Amino acid sequence: MIPQGSLLEFSLSDILQIVSMEEATGTLELSAPGRSGTIEAQRGKIAAAICGPKLGDEAVYALFLWEDGQFIWTPNSTGRIQGPVELPLGDLSREGIHRRDLWRMAREVLPSLNAVFRRKPGFEPSADWTQVNLGAWNALDAGLTVGDLGRRLKISPAAAAQALLAPWQAGALDAEFPAAELSWLLFGRLMGDLVSRFADISGLKMTEAFAGFLSERARARGLDVQIRAGKFIPGEPPQEDPTEGCREMLAGVSEYVSRLHGVEFVDRLYSDHVRTAQASELPALERLGVAGRAAAGQAAGD
Repeated sequence: MIPQGSLLEFSLSDILQIVSMEEATGTLELSAPGRSGTIEAQRGKIAAAICGPKLGDEAVYALFLWEDGQFIWTPNSTGRIQGPVELPLGDLSREGIHRRDLWRMAREVLPSLNAVFRRKPGFEPSADWTQVNLGAWNALDAGLTVGDLGRRLKISPAAAAQALLAPWQAGALDAEFPAAELSWLLFGRLMGDLVSRFADISGLKMTEAFAGFLSERARARGLDVQIRAGKFIPGEPPQEDPTEGCREMLAGVSEYVSRLHGVEFVDRLYSDHVRTAQASELPALERLGVAGRAAAGQAAGD
């Protein structure tokens, strides 16, 4: 059994297959910034699992959605977690891979698994929607998360996300985010714009140095982000409220960029985001410490 490694090198499916083939007993601990999960195996069979609030089979499925992170295998160490797993490994892997593939397609379009989706007043179902889309639409007589919708329709969260794609793309749904997740979403937008604008006016060496600074700050605050080819890529939100860590990182990044390109560069960027934000997003921007600098940027642009 591989004692430790990265999920970028070995997928969870690969790791569990090795556990099965070797009839291994032990604990597989997985971690990424702000997230953790654990799977226990007995003689090659998955015995228990936990991932955040999810237990058992659902915890395994949640871990299949991870695309990065680290793992450590501790042999002959079990019985530390609750969350018995009922299904055999083959069924778990097939369903986990299926959900992962569905979610990869859905997450390119849907804003979040945790958003509360509602039908927009005045919209009607489209003639080209499938029966699955119609079932999801009809179920949204009240606000539901993807998980709630899946439970109501008795389908997996990944299938529920797929069912929402057509209504969402048609503009027929509103999405309301939990406060913590809204902070993460807006943090990603702000950082993405800041990194993009910085890269546009900076040389390659300055951009590489900036990317290194961002990565170091993110690790220090337990934030799952990556910098690739001059682009900021947020990962999964932390299990705990990330607002304070995001606020601290934005403050540090703002100071770094201001020293190189001037205070007005950052203030005007924040002003652009506040000016175009929806009313429901303004409190989160305030919590992230953006509103004050946005006001400064607006004054500078007058």
